[in-house]
Amino acid sequence: MRSPVGDHQSLTGTPAARPLLPRPRLFGELPTAFVALIGPPAVGKSTVAAALAEEVGATTFRLREFAQQSRIAGLLAAELFATTDPLGWFPDGTVDALLRAAFLYGRFPAEGVIVLESFPGNAVQLHLLHDIGRLRGAPLMVVELDAAPEVVMTRARARRVCPTCEPDPTGDPHAPAAADPDAPERCGRCDGALARRCSDRLDVIPARFGRYRHRLDAIRTCATQLDMPYRRIHASADRAAVASAVRSEIASIPGIRTAAVPSSIR
Repeated sequence: MRSPVGDHQSLTGTPAARPLLPRPRLFGELPTAFVALIGPPAVGKSTVAAALAEEVGATTFRLREFAQQSRIAGLLAAELFATTDPLGWFPDGTVDALLRAAFLYGRFPAEGVIVLESFPGNAVQLHLLHDIGRLRGAPLMVVELDAAPEVVMTRARARRVCPTCEPDPTGDPHAPAAADPDAPERCGRCDGALARRCSDRLDVIPARFGRYRHRLDAIRTCATQLDMPYRRIHASADRAAVASAVRSEIASIPGIRTAAVPSSIR
């Protein structure tokens, strides 16, 4: 399959069999530091990403959001967004095209630290991201947040979003909302009614947990084979403490530019 964003052969096959992508013309400031932030549903990835955006100036990349923007803009062929996956996941070929568009062709303009929230979803996608990091001369680290199953399930049941503060074209807002202390079902910011995430529905979330756990060992193995920094952080603690631990790990990324991480956390 040819890439819809350039004249380069699309990556397929097992991670070990895929060559490095040919070097296209690159856009944006170099280097960019990539932090792949993974973990089970409701472990706190969105909260940590928001903290990094505020405190480190990191930019959060969510594949699903970028795909929506690309589809609306007509950036990629419409058929790439079709999926028969029961959880709505895109095929790896579509992920390949989206990553190329975002980080090789300047469709996701950002510099400094880019946090890929809840990505990669499998070992093939990690290899794709690794290849892009090499092309950009950018360090890449995987940070795995982990917590006991009962902790994340409790968080998933309690988590709410605000459709008013975060209008979403697909009707699936993502960012965790802060409830009004006096009215737990109302948004503390706009007083709008809170809702459960579509992906947190009781008929969906067990499948999400199962898929993540099933693919985690392969992601860890791929990171080891590619000799990339991989950190596991226990996320059952206070969210501020977890975010602080992740900040410290980002500051230790080999080869990261001094300007990419404020001196206050180095």
